[in-house]
This record gives sequence, C-alpha cells and structure tokens, in this order.
Amino acid sequence: MCVEYLGRLFSFLQKQFFSNFIISKIMSKYISIIFIFVCAQLNAQSIIRGQVLVNDAEMGYKPLPFASVYSEDKLLSTLTDSIGFFQLESKTLPIRIVVSMVGYTNDTVTGNNTDMILRVVLKPGKQLKEIVVQGKQEGLKISTLQLINTEVITSKELLRAACCNLSESFETNPSVSINYTDAITGAKEIQLLGLSGIYTQLLNENISSMNGLAQAYGLGYVPGPWMESIQINKGAGSVVNGYDALAGSINIEYIKPEEAAEKAYINLFGSQFGETETNFYTIHKLNEHLSTMMMLHTEYFSQKRDHNDDGFLDMPLKQQINFYNRWRYHSGKKLEGQFGIKALAELREGGQKEYFTNESKDKLFFGSQIKTNRVEMYTKTGMVFPEHPNKSLGLQMNYVYHKMNSFFGLKKYDAIQNSYNANLIYMNELWNCNNKIKAGASFRYMNIDGVYQHISDNFSIGNNEIVPGIFAEYNYKPNEQFAVIAGGRADYHNEFGMFYTGRMNAKYNFTENFIVRVAGGNSFRTANIIADNIGLMADGKRLLPLEDLLPERAWNYGINTTYKFIIAHREGSLNIDAYRTEFVNQVIIDPYTDRDFIQLYNLKGESYAQSFSVAINYNLFPQLDMRLAYKLDDVHITYFETEIEKPLIGRHKGLFNLGYESINKKWRVDYTIQIDGSKKIALQSEGHHGGSTFRTSPIFTLMNGQVTKVFRKFELYAGVENATNFTQHHPIINAENPFSREFDATQIWGPIMGRRIYAGFRMKII
Repeated sequence: MCVEYLGRLFSFLQKQFFSNFIISKIMSKYISIIFIFVCAQLNAQSIIRGQVLVNDAEMGYKPLPFASVYSEDKLLSTLTDSIGFFQLESKTLPIRIVVSMVGYTNDTVTGNNTDMILRVVLKPGKQLKEIVVQGKQEGLKISTLQLINTEVITSKELLRAACCNLSESFETNPSVSINYTDAITGAKEIQLLGLSGIYTQLLNENISSMNGLAQAYGLGYVPGPWMESIQINKGAGSVVNGYDALAGSINIEYIKPEEAAEKAYINLFGSQFGETETNFYTIHKLNEHLSTMMMLHTEYFSQKRDHNDDGFLDMPLKQQINFYNRWRYHSGKKLEGQFGIKALAELREGGQKEYFTNESKDKLFFGSQIKTNRVEMYTKTGMVFPEHPNKSLGLQMNYVYHKMNSFFGLKKYDAIQNSYNANLIYMNELWNCNNKIKAGASFRYMNIDGVYQHISDNFSIGNNEIVPGIFAEYNYKPNEQFAVIAGGRADYHNEFGMFYTGRMNAKYNFTENFIVRVAGGNSFRTANIIADNIGLMADGKRLLPLEDLLPERAWNYGINTTYKFIIAHREGSLNIDAYRTEFVNQVIIDPYTDRDFIQLYNLKGESYAQSFSVAINYNLFPQLDMRLAYKLDDVHITYFETEIEKPLIGRHKGLFNLGYESINKKWRVDYTIQIDGSKKIALQSEGHHGGSTFRTSPIFTLMNGQVTKVFRKFELYAGVENATNFTQHHPIINAENPFSREFDATQIWGPIMGRRIYAGFRMKII
C-alpha cells in the first residue's frame, strides 16, 4: 500500500511539474526505487548508532573494537565491530547506554536522536573518569524540523572554499548558481529556481536592506569571514518579511558578539592575480548585559589582465573598504536590543587596457568606472515574557543611504537612494501551544533619484515608493507529524494602490526522517531597471521604454521531499525539490528583437520557470563526506509574441563534492566538480524587428580544490579555482568597435577568468 500510494503521488507530481521535462521517464524509475526503500523503513524501530574510539597519544583517535555496549536495564546489548561501530534497536527513546571495555572507565550516555551517530571517546581508566560524546557538525544542514524548505550553509561549509564574499559562498551548494552579468563590471547575480537574483529576497539577519541600488553589486558587500551561516529558503516563504520574495529568500547571519568564543580574528587572502583581502574583527563583552563587535574588510585588485588579447580587462580593478560595528544588549529579563552601523566605499574600473594608459581619459577608448558610497543603520528591539514562552513583541528598523556614480563608455548612470524599513511583529499562542499567530505592521519607503545619459538620451530612471502594510500568519501544529503555516498581508502602494499577498506552507512527517513539504503563494515587486540589470550598461544599444512599466506579479508553488538515512553505519540524506513559477506580469528587458534598442515593456504572453533538483549527501567514511546533485531549470519567456527558452540560463547542472577531515582535525581537503549545461546565447541582431540569431554554448566542467592545515592557534589554506583553466575565450562581441551598437559584453555563458591559485591565513585570538 505504501509503494502504491507514493507511486500515485509521484505520478500526480509528474503531470503537474514535469510534463515538459526530458528526464521524466528516468526520474519515474529512480524515485520508484527510492519509495520502495523508504517504505521499508516506515515501521522500523528507533535505532541508536555510534562509534567507540580511543585517543592514542601517537596516532590520535582510533576505533575500539569489541567494546561492550548495553542498555542500563541490560535488556539490550551488543559489541562494537572491527572499526568500533555499534547499533541498538529500541521501541522507546531516550535510552540510557553503558559503554565498557577492559582497561577503560565505564560510563553512561543518553541516546535520544536517531539522526546523529554518537562518537564516544574512551581513555584509560586511571587517567580519565569520564567519556566524551562528540557530534559532527554538518556543512550543509537540511532540516527535517523546519516547516519551510530551508538549507543552512554553516560556518564549516563556508571554510570549504575561498569564500571572499557572499557571491563565492555557493561554490559547493547545488541550489544556488552564480553568474556574471557582463564582461566589463565584474558584477555577479544569484540564480535560484531558475530565476534571476532580483526575484530572491536578500536579508541581513531577517532585515531587508539589499534591494534597490545594492542589487547590482550587493553580493560583494558581505565579506565571507563575517558570516556565521546562510539560510536558503526556497519557494513561497513567510509573509512576515515582505511581499517580494518570489523565488525564495537568502538570509545572512553574521558573527555575534555574545556567542563568539574568540576576542579577535584575522584573515588574510591573496591570489596569483594580485588580489589581496584583509578581514579583521574584535569582540568586547563590556558586561553581562552589553557586548559590541567591530569588523573591518579591505580589498584591492590592480592587475590589468587580458588573457585573450581582445583589448579589454578580464576583470575590473577594484578597491573596497567595509566597516561594521554592532552592539547587543540583553537585560537578562524581558528586554533585548541590537544596533548596528555599516559603512562601505568601493571603486571599480574596467574597460580597454589603453584607457588606463591614456592620460587625457577622453573617449578614444572604452572605459568604465563605478564609485559607490553606502551607509546602513539598523535597530532590533524585542520584548519576551518569561511567564509566556511563546509570546514576544519585536520591532525592526533600518535606514540605507546609497550613492552610485558610474559611466560605461558613452553611457552614464548616477543615482542616490534613501530607504527606510520598519517591521513590528507580535507573536503569541491563540488557545494552546499547537495554535500560534504572528501579526504586525510594516512600512517601506524607498526613493531612488537616478539619471541615465547616452549621447542624445537623457532621462530619469528612479523610484519613489511609500508602502504601509499589515500582515498575519497562523501556525497550526496538532501533532508531531503535521504542521501548516498560512499567512496573508495587505499593502498599499502610493502609485499602484492596494495589493494582497497570500502564502501557505505545510509539512508532513511520514517518519522521523522522511518528510514532505508543499508550498504556494504569490508575490509583488517593482523593478529598478538599471540596478536590476546592470549588464545593460555594457551593451552598445540604447534603452527604449515602450510603455509605463507595471509591477511584477507571480505565483510560485512546489514540493520538497527530504529523507535522512543510515547505510553501513554512515549518515546520509536525499533531498528532492520541484517548483514552478508563473508570472502574471513581468518587466521584459528585450535586447534581441531590435538591432538598435534594448526595449522595455510589460509581459505580452507567458513567462514561467520550472525547476527540479535532486541532491544526495552521504558520509562515505568517518572522515569523508560526499555530495552529489543534479538540477534542471526549464525557463521560458515571451519577447513580444514569441515564446522562447530564456537565453543565458543553463538547463542542466551537476555537482560533485568531497570533503575530508583527518581524525585529529589537523587537515581538511575539499574537492568540487561542477558541470554546466549548454545555454542559449544570441548572435548579432539581423535587422529591425528581425530578431536575433541564437546558438547554444558548449557544456563545460569546472574543478575547484582547497587544502587547509590547522595549527593550535591558526590555520593556513591554499586552493585552486577553475583548475582546468577553462574560459569563454571571446566574451565580448565586436570588441574592436566598443562604441558601436553591435558592441555587446552581456552574452556571458562561462568563466571569464582562468585558473586562480590562492592562499590565506586565519587566526582566532582567544
């Protein structure tokens, strides 16, 4: 019955989500096998697994075979195998477990979690009178407890690659893709569920501040060493954080002064290209109630590199200084508070090499420059009620000033943004702890005063939004198996009037380790034409708005299945996602229909994205983890009345990752292979309204690796990115005529930079 039921479920999902997918028949057979395996586990007893080790002074940790392991009531017993592993089956949890071995001290531990393998370290009885139970931290956490489909990139995962900033934090993650927007500015964008990063809400500790002008280069504003973790929420999420998270949200959690064990931290990074970065932070716990933290990041890149001799720099020259000071107050009773201020200054320069040797800096050569000054301030105030643990009241506020002065050849864009956000959130039980509600009010103000210039063109491209709103969200959890969150909000836009957002997420646990989530909801956002599409500035065509641009509206719905398993005493997980996004309206940026203009207009037909992914994480050996993933994105868009597969979106992507950590934790080795499928790319437009000619890019493979040596007080690391030195050899179309309408630096389907070898140093001062 179980296999039959799940088979029907998959057939339904196949019709709903995968009717256009070329892999539907293959996945039917594949998931049928998985369902059979899962069903076999549904009625199993709870199994506690573990490994018994000893700490040898010369060899470090090594397995202890044939140790006795038994329940405290002596009804259950077993011996460890040749590599120290054991398992006990019990109908009830928790269970008290005794571990004993001749020559070692007996002790008792509690087994209450079937997801984790206990690691028990024994030492000779004369030297130690206790045992140590160690849990292994996961690099990528896929929770079976969270109701919303969430992946958490932990601090351990962030150390597995160079991770200089947020844009480089997803190299080992199968869900998020990072692509260059053009070959001039070095700007990068996220792709989640097959959609551009403008449809993913970026949050700083659940505060929305990375919208507006920060959309263009904001991924480079978050240094990697500052981050504690990254939470990736796929699909329709909560209405509490706003109405504009269409594909999902990415929330960044920073190092917190009250939680960090170290007093200071230093990180230095450099590569053979001349890139240098410095990261430093210091923590001061002033008293039991108040703590503060100061962070500093500097970045410098000055090498004028042109590996393909097309006359243009492969990457722009860059200077950045970034400062962050945060404060945390905890009264110890009811009141909590946070305050922070960030300040950033950045200069990017790119273009032709001759531009930098031309002292007059006239228009003989193509040059680009982006100057950014940004200040952000925020406060978070919360009140808790100890006598009512589920009751709280919080207020979040932030202010952003962002100034950008830029030119790209003959195009120029200057803009200033002032924005303010406030979110008041009340949470409490309704009747009991199974019924909870969040409700509150929000206010958004964003003013972008921008001017675009291109020879004879000179017009304002700005934005002025005032949006008050209210929201409510109901959480119902009648038992441990089922939970649902349903929420809605009503907002009033000063230009577009009242609009409504509704979202629902539900989760059902078939077993403790096998869950299914479903989600659905709609979203609303207004477009910031230049900031959302900074690559437009690296195209020789002129901008031509054809009509007043309306807000973008879309529906997103999907399903997620997560199954955690243990095979041969090794932990693993299987994660399957299927999502579909349908646009009601979309702002179309069309550089393909007309040979002279980039046309801007509202959607005239269908636009949708279907995304399917499967990822397996498995602990091959006690010190070796594996990740294997595949993703298919089927994205279509309508240019005027012609629906096509959207250009520059890879249909297929594969990822393979190995992570090794020695028993004594002194060495870490990470190796990643990414396979990127072909993408639709445009050739030169053939004429007015004649459309562009398209071809497909080749499939290519990227390989990255990193080795880390851990010393008592510091770490040394070295690595390579793009080890095979694969590049898109001529990323710029008509590079010899950069001021013509045929010039185009936006058709980027592969890496622009070749092999990058880097090294760095990390030290925590306790």
